[in-house]
Amino acid sequence: MQRLNFPNHTKTVIKSRNNESFEENLNGALVYIQTCNHSTITLTGRATKIIIENCNQTKIILNNIIIITSICEIINSEALELTISSKLSLITIDRTNSLILNIGNLSMVGNIITNCSHSINILNTSNNCNYLIPEYTHETFAIEYPGLDFSIAQFLTIFNEVSNNLQTTIVKREGIHGYFAQETQDRLNKS
Repeated sequence: MQRLNFPNHTKTVIKSRNNESFEENLNGALVYIQTCNHSTITLTGRATKIIIENCNQTKIILNNIIIITSICEIINSEALELTISSKLSLITIDRTNSLILNIGNLSMVGNIITNCSHSINILNTSNNCNYLIPEYTHETFAIEYPGLDFSIAQFLTIFNEVSNNLQTTIVKREGIHGYFAQETQDRLNKS
């Protein structure tokens, strides 16, 4: 583990930890977990944001951690398991395959945005329910959303408290940096 100090905040980097099981108590830092394989990482304390990148067959446990921005990003990872017992307003999942999200209560997670990812499985541990975020190939996407470029599509999944279920809708990335702008499915189908 490496700590980098910046004038206004701290960055904790957990890098290249393989075949290990350990706990990290955080002190309000941005947490960057990179290239960890076959490991179990338990995070406690406070963090500003959590970024997980290039991790394979790793289990990450957010154990009553306070995430100030309530954001967790998962990028370019395989066979990852993330256990969440804290409130998160946003989880972004980009170029990630075979992800299991263990969530104690689905209402603790605001939005889940996925892009170019497959086999995203959400387990609600409070009532033993299992949800799979819908997957699209280029072919099935072209049939369901004709005229929309697959490479700029993201999917927004939210918990609907009325139906007590997850709902997934399409989101279109816009701008030169690919930031998304939420649009309803009806508006996209009209364009």
